[in-house]
Amino acid sequence: MQIEWSPEIHRAEGAKGFLVLPNGDVLATRTEARSDGVHVLLSRSHDGGRSWQHVATIVSDPDPATDIGDGNLCLRQNGELLYVYRHNRYRGEFAQKPYYSIKVAVSKDGGKSWVAHSTVFGVRPVGEGPSRGLWAPFLFETRRGVLQCYYDDEYTPWREGFSGHQWVQMHTWDPKTRRWRNPVTVSRAHNPAHLSRDGMPSVAELSGGRLLCVVESVQTFPPHAGVIRWVESHDGGRTWSWTREERRVVYQPRDTRFMALASWVTKVFDNHLLCVFITDEDRESPDKPGTPVPHLNMDVKCVWSTDGGKTWSRPAQTVYAETHKCYMPGVGVLKQNSKEAEVLVLFLETQRGFFSRKGIAQR
Repeated sequence: MQIEWSPEIHRAEGAKGFLVLPNGDVLATRTEARSDGVHVLLSRSHDGGRSWQHVATIVSDPDPATDIGDGNLCLRQNGELLYVYRHNRYRGEFAQKPYYSIKVAVSKDGGKSWVAHSTVFGVRPVGEGPSRGLWAPFLFETRRGVLQCYYDDEYTPWREGFSGHQWVQMHTWDPKTRRWRNPVTVSRAHNPAHLSRDGMPSVAELSGGRLLCVVESVQTFPPHAGVIRWVESHDGGRTWSWTREERRVVYQPRDTRFMALASWVTKVFDNHLLCVFITDEDRESPDKPGTPVPHLNMDVKCVWSTDGGKTWSRPAQTVYAETHKCYMPGVGVLKQNSKEAEVLVLFLETQRGFFSRKGIAQR
């Protein structure tokens, strides 16, 4: 597969977690702080990301210190439009008694109006300790109609004696009880002695119902620079490959002092996969792990797989590298036929806002 990226860059209204509807329209979300609180806003594009119109407010919180958003949109087979997001309180008066949760909102009119759907998981860590939050959820419906919610979990590792670790957890929606059930660990280090900081999951379903989950991770050796990995499940998500072998690598810079972060994967054609991420590998010196997002020096790049994730293209192809201040890329397919696909990447330029770029992928 080869991709030719358009020279045009357009303003956008969101980044990772956007959704391409069956008619080709694009829905994107962003979090905005106002005088009356924090809001997650929904916008629509009818022209592949060139222009945008405000649609609705998905969720709001009057407390300006609340951390909400950072999820994705999911169109179910029954026509429901869902948005999953983190809803966390750990600032200000909640600094000593934080509350972390993953929640879902639903729209039954194409995004015009929204109501609460469910809470996937919520925790109130007690006592001193490292960050024990819940972050970056991803909502996914399998071809069989099973609704799954993946998210970053620092609380469960801490509870089980792995302080400072982060795993990817997944819960399954039970339509009969209308509750999230059967939590399972999707990704963590195979060797329990190794540091796990797995997160920002995105999932694709391939032939035979195989689920492939791509995650942002860290190297198992100091200084634990970022690396993009994948795990898989052959039984609908009940068990995952990390229990049998170490997580496979999607991409890591040749010089492992440099980082690859913030991945997002989508399926193109049949068993082809396209993964976007950010990396500092072209800078003179690497960023330090844990660098605050506004200070990262990252470009958006991509790699692809034509064999269902077994191997990935090298070297990584640059999507955007004009300012080196990028974060949260997302990718989706606008339209495709048997030989060619039009893909869209949205990303955050941390000093200027959200942008989009199109590409043409050819088999």
